[in-house]
Amino acid sequence: MKAIVILLILVPYLALAQCDEAGLGLLSAEVHGDTVILKNDTVYRNCGALYTMEVTNPGNDTLIWMQADTGDVAYCYCNFDLSVSLDSLSPGDYVVKVYYTDLVYNDTCYIGIVP
Repeated sequence: MKAIVILLILVPYLALAQCDEAGLGLLSAEVHGDTVILKNDTVYRNCGALYTMEVTNPGNDTLIWMQADTGDVAYCYCNFDLSVSLDSLSPGDYVVKVYYTDLVYNDTCYIGIVP
């Protein structure tokens, strides 16, 4: 009986705590000389949050774009257009992997690679 009660409590949490593929948005990039604008349009995120745009370069041809949730935890979701500009980027081919953090469920979710 205890196992059934635990499962009934955990199943909704486990279902909601997963990264929502429908809310990841559309990834794109615009290049203007040595400036690149990375875009994540119509993403579905925590309404009460502010998102910092952190880009790191762990390797020569890889960039990590982390959309870090730094705002209040609100249990509602809204559409955002998120973007970040990278200036003075050296010429070359890059792979940009995009992630976001979700303070509501304390998750880091992989969104995808910027095409």
